Order: sequence, then C-alpha cells, then structure tokens
Amino acid sequence: MPVTINDIAKASGVSKATVSYILNNKTSAVSLSAQTIRRVLDACAEMHYSPDRVAQALASQRRAALSLLILSPWLFSQHSDFMAIFNRTIEQLNATEKLDLTFDRFTPGELSKNFKIAQCAKFDAVLILGTAQADERFLSRNREKLANVILLNRQIAGILSCSGNDREACEALALEVARRNYYQHYVVISRENVSRREKSRIDGFASGLKHGKVKRLTVVDMPAGGVIQEECRALLDRYMENGTAFFFGTHLQAAHMMTEAHKRRLEIPGEIGIVGYDRNSVLDDFLFPEMTTIDPRIDAMTSAAMKMAKLLKSNKKVENIIIPAEVVKGKSCLF
Repeated sequence: MPVTINDIAKASGVSKATVSYILNNKTSAVSLSAQTIRRVLDACAEMHYSPDRVAQALASQRRAALSLLILSPWLFSQHSDFMAIFNRTIEQLNATEKLDLTFDRFTPGELSKNFKIAQCAKFDAVLILGTAQADERFLSRNREKLANVILLNRQIAGILSCSGNDREACEALALEVARRNYYQHYVVISRENVSRREKSRIDGFASGLKHGKVKRLTVVDMPAGGVIQEECRALLDRYMENGTAFFFGTHLQAAHMMTEAHKRRLEIPGEIGIVGYDRNSVLDDFLFPEMTTIDPRIDAMTSAAMKMAKLLKSNKKVENIIIPAEVVKGKSCLF
C-alpha cells in the first residue's frame, strides 16, 4: 500500500496538518522548530514518500534556514570547555532560530586536508574554530576565496573574525598585579610552537608586568609536548621562593600549578600567586581558592559570530567583532 500523510504523521510524532504544512511549504511552517521539520522530512525519506515533494520541501527549508558549516579540532573532545560552551550556546540559539548545521573535524595544522574551499558556496557561512599556525597560513593564502568564512577567536587579515581582546586583557590584569608590588619574583610561562592566541596572552602578561616595573621578571620557554604536572614541579623547584607569582596562558596549566602548590603546602596567594587564562565550567568547582584568570566570554563570542553569519546570508555588510574579555580577580593572586 502507498505511504500516506497519516503514516508520516504517525512515524514522526506530529499531526497530519503539520506534515501538510511542511510538505506544501505553507507560511504556518515557519513557526515549527527546525528539529520538527527535519524529523518529518527524515520520516518521508525513510518511508519513500513522494520523493519530488520531499526534495522540494527540503530545499525550501534549507533556503529558509541559516546553513552553517562548523569546523573544529575539538569536535569529539571530552575535555574542551571551549567546545562545550560553544555547543551549549549553539543549542540555545537553535531552539529559537532556524539553523541547518553541519559539523566536521580537522586535525590542528592539517585544515587544508579536510576543508575544501569549494564547500563554502554550499553554506550561508563557514565557522572555523581552533586553527594552528599552519592552518592560518593556508587560510591567509586563500583569503580572497573565503568571503563567507568567519574565524572564531582567531584573526587573519582579509578574513572575517569574531575574537577576544586576549593581549589587552592579559596586559591589564598583569599591570594591576604588578602595581600591588607584593611578590618578589614574577614568572611568565611560555611554550614552543604555541598558537598565536596563546602567544598574545603571554606577550600581554609580560608587557603588563614590564609596564608595572616589577623588579624581577622571568619568561620561561617550556618545550612543546611536555607533561604539565612534571613541568609545574620543575618550575616550583627552580623558581619558587617566598613570594613568586606564576602567569600561564592556559587554564589547565594554572590549575595543575595550584594542585602542586597544595601538595607542597604553599600558601595561596601569600607564598605563591597563580594567574591563568580562560575558565572551565566543570574544573572551577574543584579549585580552591578561586582562580585569578580571564574569562574570554565564549558564549558572547559565539552569539556574535552567529549574528555575523545572518548578515552574510542577507547580503549585508559584515565587519569584524571584538568581544571584550572579563577579568576574574579570584583569590589565587594578590592585587
């Protein structure tokens, strides 16, 4: 027996009227969620119902929805708080707006192997997260072909971006710590082959301390790929004295240093000060005292990038956006 609208309605858990609205592209369908529309169309496809009408309805919905390709190296990472916040924000937006999302993963430094520039034309916008230096060189070489690409928390001349003011925020935080003039030694931790964003944070910390005219400043270059726990122990063995403040470009490094300081029964923030970058929605609940750090406001960054994508879809003028970071004074470093 041929499949009917009643069969589709039953299979997708909606009313017959809803199926009719969707397949006939009626105005009333715009009030339906993207998930409901997708569920009905998927049921039609699975049950081989009127392929021509399904294809027409699907094409219409895709035109109406904001179609996005999202590329990220952290797509399946269980430990990326950046991706967790990004996904949560996208999920919230998807509940109120019509989005057609496609996700793909790439290995840092190998974006050129996964991302074909011709893909851009299939989407209203392409959102790229977490690029390494090799990826940024690839994008820079092809920037004239990437008119609808938006970089999240990255900046490349000639390509649209929504990013934070990492360097400025780190510089302001470090300057405030330096003016307190409490610590005897200030140690900024860098690493070989860091991303441009992390390097900008390190440079910001060092610049703020220099402007604050601290008496002793050391910038330490750690080798790439080291074990963080071992590095923190080595840093304490080498640089720890009564009154040392450590500055890290990532939250995880700072959290490990706090753990090592507790193991050695060091007083935080008296004997040792610890400053990190970023926040972690899970890890922060287990840190004591509260980390002195900088919140890049990833949720605000993601929302702003989506607004840029909608402007691209409407063929309106789009400009880069800077999201001001928020300094979190915490209790792990004295001001």
